[in-house]
Amino acid sequence: VLQSTVRVSLGELLCELRISFTDDVAAAAKDLGWPKVIEIPPSLQHSADGTIADWIRPQTPGVTPGDTRKKPSNMQRLEHFCRALARLTTLQLIALESQEQPSEDADIPSARRGAAHECAIAEGGGARSRGFYLDVWGVDCLLSALDVRFKFHFRSGRKTNRLDKPDWFLSYQLSRLKEHLLFLDSVVQTCVRLCSPTLLARYDALLQFAAGLVDQCSAKIIADTPLLLTQGSLLMLTLSEAISFDESLALVLHSCERPTARELQLV
Repeated sequence: VLQSTVRVSLGELLCELRISFTDDVAAAAKDLGWPKVIEIPPSLQHSADGTIADWIRPQTPGVTPGDTRKKPSNMQRLEHFCRALARLTTLQLIALESQEQPSEDADIPSARRGAAHECAIAEGGGARSRGFYLDVWGVDCLLSALDVRFKFHFRSGRKTNRLDKPDWFLSYQLSRLKEHLLFLDSVVQTCVRLCSPTLLARYDALLQFAAGLVDQCSAKIIADTPLLLTQGSLLMLTLSEAISFDESLALVLHSCERPTARELQLV
């Protein structure tokens, strides 16, 4: 009984921390301008390991920040984001190693659970394996902001949501991937891997991000299927555009020297 109580309490604590740290990542990303294109200084574009390692290293107690009245520079905002991402990733690694699971009955408002992409931690600390990488919570947080925009444009009553224009939402997702390649590779990837070079040696932020965008497209197509089945020509058009999307995505990944996988295909 005591052991069970401790596990539930620890699970609830992990859940609360995940929500708090996810909010921190979301706020830091928004401060950078996310989900718009993030400006990456030249010094971080080729060899960011040393700089980001300094950023996420535990701070010495008693050290105070500079003049907080000044508007932070882009580098300072990037540092703040990396610190937040590192905290959340470290928490996920703790959950992964301890195999603890937050209680599904934790008394947390549903709106707050949604902000953290639901607090239930799946087997392995919530790091869902897709065969060649893990789903990192911080990247899920970045994808969440894009999902909101995607649904606004393509899963609502807006004029951009048209069954006869599947290429609109598919090309939209490809554009989001291309414009964030540098940020994912130079900042997110480096920061996450530095949290545990051993456990996250095979992790790839770009592949997780691409898979998340594909998931958003897949969810839309599934939701549209009942209507598409009543109009055969539109169904065939959607399938044709989905095939073209898969080919285009494969080319983008190939240009970045990334593999393709079933999780990165619509059809």
